[in-house]
Amino acid sequence: YGPDLEAPLDSGTNAEKNSSGVRNGGSSGAFSTLAAAGTDESNSDKKAAAAAGDKSVEGGSSKSLDLAEIAKRQVKEDGTGGTGEMYQNWAGIGNKNWCVAFARYCAANAGIDLPPINSATALAEWYEENNRLVPATDPSDPKKVIYPKVGDLVFVDNNSTPGIDHVAIVVGVDGNTITTIEGNMGYNKDASRNLVKRKIYQGLSCTSYAARIVGIGRN
Repeated sequence: YGPDLEAPLDSGTNAEKNSSGVRNGGSSGAFSTLAAAGTDESNSDKKAAAAAGDKSVEGGSSKSLDLAEIAKRQVKEDGTGGTGEMYQNWAGIGNKNWCVAFARYCAANAGIDLPPINSATALAEWYEENNRLVPATDPSDPKKVIYPKVGDLVFVDNNSTPGIDHVAIVVGVDGNTITTIEGNMGYNKDASRNLVKRKIYQGLSCTSYAARIVGIGRN
């Protein structure tokens, strides 16, 4: 297990929309409504994409399946992986929260280009701008869950304030059970000491801590 791959740093600078970490002052723009309430009334195309979601365990492109496999290689049998220093160094972000850096690292090794940012909110907005973001619930029926596919990213609210706080990589979908691999898991003031971990969600809610999936980035 572990970060044994050799993805290069992104070309150009690693400028961030918000370098302070995962939270970017809450959600903004059209995505704030989706994050807070599971709907996005401003974009009919996104509604149609969400309505087309299903519970398929299949992934999207071969690159998205590669992304899931690379993420799984970052953890041991017990579901834990290494600390954040390698991913922080790869992304050039210093000792800042690194869940996005982890997702970008795995994506780069799978041949998926993600922007050089370190904010989960900004990354969700990038997916939205590229018509690849769908809400986690059907806008016409908020009780109906839209399930991700293997290799998708999921955007997570794990804070008492509604919004995007975190991002994870989907590595398994079985009925209403979603398995993810996530970076920057822990509560250390020194973010480099936090870990990569495997997490389980039943429906949209994590089984091991207070977190809820609010959006899906299709890969």
